[in-house]
Amino acid sequence: MARRVFGVTEKDDLKAAKALSKAVVAWLKKIGMYLKFSDVGIGSEKFERMTDDIIRMYAQEDGKVPGSRPMDRKDLLEIFRRSH
Repeated sequence: MARRVFGVTEKDDLKAAKALSKAVVAWLKKIGMYLKFSDVGIGSEKFERMTDDIIRMYAQEDGKVPGSRPMDRKDLLEIFRRSH
């Protein structure tokens, strides 16, 4: 995706993949769609409940939300914190 959609020319796959996130952020900023939770009025005091809701709705028996990289409660909270 980095190469085909965002024109990343890095030949190393891992480096190209890492460049993707920067390219996506730059694109979102360019089109005025780069928003953080705080930009839309969601404060960090809501992160615990949001995390609990995700775990309750989507977690498997091991407590992890499935995906290409399964995430546990700690992972989800970190994503929310970084998005604030």
